[in-house]
Amino acid sequence: MKFNSYHIVSCLAGLGSVLAAPNPTTAKVNSIPAPDNIECSLTERNSQYDDLPNALVAVPLNSYQGVNYGNWVYATQQVVQVGGVESRSSPNRIGTGQTATQTFSPQSPFKALALFDFYFGCAVRANTPAASLATSCTVTLTGYSASTGKAVVTASLKFTPPLSPVAPVPMVQAILPSGFNQKLSKVEFKVPNPLLTIALVDDLRYYLYTS
Repeated sequence: MKFNSYHIVSCLAGLGSVLAAPNPTTAKVNSIPAPDNIECSLTERNSQYDDLPNALVAVPLNSYQGVNYGNWVYATQQVVQVGGVESRSSPNRIGTGQTATQTFSPQSPFKALALFDFYFGCAVRANTPAASLATSCTVTLTGYSASTGKAVVTASLKFTPPLSPVAPVPMVQAILPSGFNQKLSKVEFKVPNPLLTIALVDDLRYYLYTS
C-alpha cells in the first residue's frame, strides 16, 4: 500500500502552513501519538520515497518531504531476491552511505523534528541497495535537543535475518523510545562496518515543527 500521509496538529491558532507532500493519497494511516506539552503547529508525515525517480544504482538523497538527509542514498528494488531485504513499500527505499554516521535534520522552514518509527533491515553492501543479501546488524540512533544542541536520547536497534532464508526477508519495524518524540535539531544514525554493511530504511514516520 502506498501513501505519503501528513496532517497538521493545531497547537495555537493561526500558526504557519506546511510544505505540500508530493502525490498525497487517501489511504488511512494510524496517527502518531502527539507529543506532550504541544507548543506549536506540527506536521505528521510518512516518507515512503516511492515518488522519487527510479534508480537502479544508488543515488544521493539530500532532502525529501521537509527533512535533510546527510550521507543517505536511495535506490529502486526491481526484483525481490531470496535472502534479500524486501522493501516495506515498493519500489524505493533509502540506504546508508559508506560513512559511519548518517543524519536526519529539519529542512527550512521547519525548525525541529521528532521521529516516531520506521522499518529497516541490513544487508551486505553491494553496488546498489536495490539488491543485497540480508545480514545481522545493530544500528544506533542519537537525538540532539533543538534547544540545547546536546545529545538527549539514544537507541540501539537489532536486525537478525533467518540463517537460511527461503524467501525475501521483510524489514522489521523500529518503534523509537519516547525520548525521540520531542523537538530535535538532528538525529544521527550509525551502522557498524559501513564499508561492508548497508542499513536499508523505509516508511519513516515523523513530526516537523514550524517553531
